[in-house]
Amino acid sequence: MEPARQRLRYLIMLVAILLPSCTQPQPVMSLSAPHTHPHISHAAQLYTVRHELQSDFAGTLQQVAALGYREIELAGLFDHDPAYVRSIADSLDLHILGSHISWKRLRDDPNGLIEETRILGADYMILAWLPVEERQTLAQWETWIEIINNVARRAHQQGIRFAYHNHAFEFEPIDGVEPYDLLLAGVDRRFVVFELDLYWLTVAERSPERYFRAYPGGFPLIHAKDMHLQTTAMVDAGDGRIDFPAVLRQSKLAGITHLVAEHDVSSRPFQTLQRSLAYFQSLHPPSNPDQRKK
Repeated sequence: MEPARQRLRYLIMLVAILLPSCTQPQPVMSLSAPHTHPHISHAAQLYTVRHELQSDFAGTLQQVAALGYREIELAGLFDHDPAYVRSIADSLDLHILGSHISWKRLRDDPNGLIEETRILGADYMILAWLPVEERQTLAQWETWIEIINNVARRAHQQGIRFAYHNHAFEFEPIDGVEPYDLLLAGVDRRFVVFELDLYWLTVAERSPERYFRAYPGGFPLIHAKDMHLQTTAMVDAGDGRIDFPAVLRQSKLAGITHLVAEHDVSSRPFQTLQRSLAYFQSLHPPSNPDQRKK
């Protein structure tokens, strides 16, 4: 397809997805029923303590639990069997909210990836990264949307939800189209939701409200790390420029059910997780743990 016609087709798709932002938000068929969920839970993304997990996996999980977390998000299994990871988490009363997955396995071994997620007992399988060579063209993004939709439908049959986690590159236009808009237009809303990383959204100089209105109910997971007041340095949630209270005031529109603490480069990762949890609790009381998936 010639570039001009291809751009026109994408613009038609994007108008269809973004028009609802100018009108009353419409309900979305979502696995989490976000518009009826009255609570927001708090979780720890274990990428924050990845170095500690590498040296002492079970001991690190024990320290995270001791901070008061009852939900965690995995960023790799560190060569451990998923059944072992599940057993350690269960012994510490830690529910595995989600697992960040490999793009290669998503493409090449989706059935194995779904089975691994099922064994972990995770609610979500989350695509959190695409390498630069896999996201150069709109055609590549279309292929990934097709893969995501196909795997999400299969995961749904196992009671698993699929989420896409952003960085900043999704907001860099390709032939006049931002890939994040293409994702919003192309994913199957019955099975695919988003994990919005507020730090990377701020790096891209975008406001979350536009996306909440374009995909109401589609953002159950929020990665909550902050940006320094004067620079783009990453800081603990509550220490920077991101207006978390304003985001939470839109929780019903967005479908937010979880705040997930993360800091990619913290020099004191356990203190970061502790401070983040205290900040979350000051913003919104945690949900009843009895409501967690067993």
